[in-house]
Amino acid sequence: MKINTPRKRGVVLCSIGRADRWSAAPLVGCAVGRLYPPIPHTPTAHRLMAALHTDGHPAGMPSPRLHYGRHSCIGIVYALTTITHARVPHFHQPDLAGPVMQVLHAMEDEHRVCNLAWVVMPDHVHWLMQLRQGALGTCMQRFKSRSSLLINRQLGRSGPVWQPGYYDHALRKDEDLRRQATYILANPVRAGLAEAIGEYPFSWCRWPTEDHPPG
Repeated sequence: MKINTPRKRGVVLCSIGRADRWSAAPLVGCAVGRLYPPIPHTPTAHRLMAALHTDGHPAGMPSPRLHYGRHSCIGIVYALTTITHARVPHFHQPDLAGPVMQVLHAMEDEHRVCNLAWVVMPDHVHWLMQLRQGALGTCMQRFKSRSSLLINRQLGRSGPVWQPGYYDHALRKDEDLRRQATYILANPVRAGLAEAIGEYPFSWCRWPTEDHPPG
C-alpha cells in the first residue's frame, strides 16, 4: 500500500492495488460538500447501487474469513451493510433503532469515523462513512458489540443481534458521495416505509435531503 499526494490542495489518494480510493483531508473535519461535484454513474457505482437496493441487498453477510488479509486505509470512504441475526426486524421499534443510532453518533464523537449518511432499516443497516482511526474490521466490531449490548439490555436478554461479517465497498475517486448518500437514504422509500427522503425517522445525512428524488 502506498500513499500518493497529488497537487490538488487538501486531497490525499490512497492506492490499494490498482484502485485509487477517496481520501480527502477536509473529510477529517467533515467538510465534504465542495469536494465532490456530480459525476456520471460508473460501473462500480451501479454495482454498489444494486447491492444496496432494499430488494436486492445481500441475503447474508460474507463469512468473517473473507475479511482475513483485507486491507483498510485511514481516510477511505466506505459503504457498509450489516444485517441482523436471522433477519429479525428489531428496528421496527424506535426503542431498538435508537441504540443503533446512538452508537453511530458515538463512533464519530470518538473520532473513529466521519459519518456521511446512514439508514437503520428494520433488519439491516446501511452506513456511508470515512474511516478516521484503526482498521475497518475493528470499527465494525466495535459498532456491533456496542449496539448489541444496548439492544440486548433493552430486550432483557442475551444472544447475537447481528449476522457475522458485513458487506463493504471502498468508494473510488470517481464516485459521487452525495449520490451514494441519497441512494442509501432512499431505501425506506423503496421499501414503502416513507413517502419521501428525509421522512424516515431512523436515517441521517450530512447533506440536506430536500428535493432529492428517491434515486
